[in-house]
Amino acid sequence: MLDLRKYKMKGIRKVTMVPGIFELKTKKQGNLFIQKFFLFDGKNNDMPKMVALASKSSNMNKLYGVIFYNLKLNPVATFTLRPTYKPEQVAQFIGEGVTSSKYKTNIKIREDVIQSKVKGQHLNEGMAEIVIDTLKKNPELILPFLPLLILVGILFVVPWIQKFFYLIGSIKNWLTEVYVEGKAEQLINEELFSNQKYDEPAFAMFNTLSEYIKHVATKKANALVICGPPGMSKTYTVRRTLHFLGLKPRKDYAIEKGSTLGLESTYALLYKHRNRLLILDDFDTPLSNEDTVNMLKAITDTYGKRILSLPRDKQMSSSGEVQRSKTPDKFEFKGQLIIITNLLKSQINTALLSRAPAFEVYFDTKTVIDSLQDLLKYAHPKIPIKIKQEVYDYICLLYKFDSKINVSFRSFAAAVDARMGNPHAWKNMVKIIVGYNGKNIAENYLYDLQKYII
Repeated sequence: MLDLRKYKMKGIRKVTMVPGIFELKTKKQGNLFIQKFFLFDGKNNDMPKMVALASKSSNMNKLYGVIFYNLKLNPVATFTLRPTYKPEQVAQFIGEGVTSSKYKTNIKIREDVIQSKVKGQHLNEGMAEIVIDTLKKNPELILPFLPLLILVGILFVVPWIQKFFYLIGSIKNWLTEVYVEGKAEQLINEELFSNQKYDEPAFAMFNTLSEYIKHVATKKANALVICGPPGMSKTYTVRRTLHFLGLKPRKDYAIEKGSTLGLESTYALLYKHRNRLLILDDFDTPLSNEDTVNMLKAITDTYGKRILSLPRDKQMSSSGEVQRSKTPDKFEFKGQLIIITNLLKSQINTALLSRAPAFEVYFDTKTVIDSLQDLLKYAHPKIPIKIKQEVYDYICLLYKFDSKINVSFRSFAAAVDARMGNPHAWKNMVKIIVGYNGKNIAENYLYDLQKYII
């Protein structure tokens, strides 16, 4: 057994030994047998500092570690010692540890002493073990501290719970986005084009537009602007062309509604889809924003590198706060862009048109009515052809009495929806849909005339 009374320790004036070998039960080190010593440093003779030598055996023939105590004589720290330590080194370590400590409530061993004498070995939580063992034996002692423990739990546990639910929400949103942008879009395409061939004669009127779309989709051009009145099947033709090219939603391209996009939202959207074909549908209002148009010029340029940036003053609100989402201030757009707008070509910024070809889609009412007869079986694929023919015949009848009605592919689809949703009053609804202003002739009279007019 090592007797500290035999060694001179720097700063220690006197050492006394507590008679007897004590047993200490710990969780991490197991049962330890300890020999306690009081050390007087000469600064405060009335308040000696206690340390104990610990061993795994009751005869203390092999030293395991050193335990330091606070002024209340409670063990607060255990240092394990290497077997190669000589008694002189252990005594020196204890002396330096005690004399360099500030004894208040807990012992505080100097960092350099620990590193130099213990060579990086870590502090074991001897005090924590004592506290846990005491609370197990006397659980009522925790009651005064219960409110504090609850507060600590709220401060430390609740944020982790919030992070967990935030992570779950993020994963859910991501999975939803993947489904909507990918699988759901693919299902829409399969429903629309399942019974079609790419070279269907009924779609010959859209062949030129399809060639423009293919030119961009195959990366032979950076951008395309498709403009013209609503209801001319602009978006439908884009979907159809990409479908028969074998391109997959989300993987190869994305269709985003852009009618309500501001400058920052448009920038974030372009960054998100910077490596694929992006179709901005219903992109009307943003094209009236000069800053948005200037940003699109960088994409529609023919340079080898198309760099987009958003100046900081464009990211600030009136209060000086940054409004933009977490996107870089500058990035390279490597994808392609198709803008679909209901604006006429004459209403689009000429600088943008000089960089991207613009294809204006417009068919008059007579052309639409004539082509609808061949397209009936492809419009609303799940609705019986007999019902679609009924709606088509009625629109033709209205056209005979009012050649100024507005018939488009979209208005015809809306008329079919009216026929399916309101079988008893659908004709009045169709009149409103196409803007019929002809004579108010009784429906039965119109049916009588139908065989002579058509």
